[in-house]
Amino acid sequence: MQPSRELNLDLLHREVASCSIGHLVDYHRSVASTMPIAHALARQPDVASGALVVAEKQTSGRGRLQRSWETPHGVALLTSFIIKPPHLPANPWQLPMLAGLAVRSAIIAVCPECDQQAGLKWPNDILLGPDFSRAAKVAGILVETSYLDGEMSYAILGIGINVNQQPSELPAISAGAPQPTSLSIFVGHEIDRTILLAALCQQIERYVQKVSPEELFAQWRAILYTLGQRVVVNTRAAGEETTLIGIASDVTADGELILESDTGDYHHISVGDVTSVRTP
Repeated sequence: MQPSRELNLDLLHREVASCSIGHLVDYHRSVASTMPIAHALARQPDVASGALVVAEKQTSGRGRLQRSWETPHGVALLTSFIIKPPHLPANPWQLPMLAGLAVRSAIIAVCPECDQQAGLKWPNDILLGPDFSRAAKVAGILVETSYLDGEMSYAILGIGINVNQQPSELPAISAGAPQPTSLSIFVGHEIDRTILLAALCQQIERYVQKVSPEELFAQWRAILYTLGQRVVVNTRAAGEETTLIGIASDVTADGELILESDTGDYHHISVGDVTSVRTP
């Protein structure tokens, strides 16, 4: 039997009944973006950490570097998780790390055939394929934080996973970026999005509660397809764009990419867009 096209909220509540993530689900059939809705909820004192906003369709989804896209109804997993104390890490850079690891682990839990084929493009795009140059993007993550009196009061983990899209339903890409794919295209059958969302709740709980910062960084670094690759990095500072080309040699514990440029200089990059230098 094929999975229902819409999420099964009763099943979701049963699957996450003992989980601190997903205890409150704000469900929408269609929204511009789940992110502003999650921010509004997070500002309410009585909304605890682990609440989430999920939609069947987004008409103006928000991604990194101000990108937006539209997603058809009932084929992707479009959700924003509210993270508050006691789940907030001491280092804000641990948020994209744990989100990337949680998404990858949830995908593997539902699609075991992806186990040796799932990696990350720095900082946290989820790719499926044998290596960076041949992998396709299946998920993206946007992390936004809010501070009060100098301390992080909450974070929003915006997660979009291409689940059951057909090739014609996938978003357009920029030049040099990995081709998009969906889980169903990659594994050859439809995926139950409700079970995937439940697995995502469970994996986020695991990474915010049970994994030390040192282990978190080690696991994140180990699955970065970007490392060792010749890449182009586009960054923006003070309104000016800079393009660097070189080898992605390593990452720091704060999540910065260390790029060895063609001139032999080393650059620490905290925010940027990375694409592979593809050879003919």
